[in-house]
Amino acid sequence: MRIPPALSAHIHARSSALKPLVAAWRLGSYRSGALRGLPLAIRNRDDPFRLGMVVEKDTGGRLIVKLDTARLRDDRTLFSTLWKRGGVFVDLIADPDTASGSYVCDLGDICSQPGPVLAFCSNNAENILVPDRTFYLKNGYAADRRLAAAAPSWNERDDTVLWRGGLNGSGSVSAETMTPDNDRLLQRVRLCLAARDIRGTDIKIPIGKHFDAGLGELYRSLRIAGGYVPQSQWTHRKFAVDIDGNSNAFSNLYTRLLYGCCVLKVASPFGFRQWYYDELKPWTHYVPVAADLSDLAERVRWCRDNDDVCQAIAAAGQRLAHGMTRDSEKRATVARINAAFAG
Repeated sequence: MRIPPALSAHIHARSSALKPLVAAWRLGSYRSGALRGLPLAIRNRDDPFRLGMVVEKDTGGRLIVKLDTARLRDDRTLFSTLWKRGGVFVDLIADPDTASGSYVCDLGDICSQPGPVLAFCSNNAENILVPDRTFYLKNGYAADRRLAAAAPSWNERDDTVLWRGGLNGSGSVSAETMTPDNDRLLQRVRLCLAARDIRGTDIKIPIGKHFDAGLGELYRSLRIAGGYVPQSQWTHRKFAVDIDGNSNAFSNLYTRLLYGCCVLKVASPFGFRQWYYDELKPWTHYVPVAADLSDLAERVRWCRDNDDVCQAIAAAGQRLAHGMTRDSEKRATVARINAAFAG
């Protein structure tokens, strides 16, 4: 059920005093067996780190979550983000194999704190990357694995290079000069502009009923506006593009690999990475594209001229994605946490 914004604001305002208790319940519910006997408490911690928390684990396994409780009561974004994501960190740290200690956790899309910090996405090699919340809570994208199991074979798929995505990232959505080499524009907009005249591509911004009318008209005139593509249709495609938004596009790359697509991965301009990126090898699991998109046309032509090689790349990427389960990635993440804090 979608709550109207006015009612949502009223609820947040009226229930602010209860938010620490509600947050403790939510964090605990991520753990097996829900709340029964859960040794978890929330304590105050004055910190300018808005979307962060510290989880302390003692030798008996008791957890104390420390965050700015005054901000939690007043800041809807912090409460919502903690509600959605905080339990991933709690569950990992509560694991019996995770050593006791004090762990700084970043709840945001991008970790900008110096390491070691537990985070979903970062360009800092000192930080410990953890699986994204959808992978963690949806049993390793179980529904997408079922879609992949029913997918058409490679030779039955459409060979158009496909991408759809929102206006996320660093830069402007429009400019006086709407060309792919204008680095003031969002990388995603530049991608669409660069692909306009590349044969065999369908790389566009989806324009829905709530999209800004003026911007929609501009994008239509530039031939970079497109329709929505249902998730189920990606399994019918040979080629998919992955490109950063505000951070890595989280589920996009992983699910396209699961579906058996040959992914053309545009390099992150800021070097953002997710928990499994160390396992990815260019030309083995994906086709690399430069962050400035200067080789996009050449890479698309290469894919269309090397169908057998792309089929092998897609198969290797799919094997890698299928081999990462929630249990295997939880064990691997706990091992990374312990290794980072050893000694």
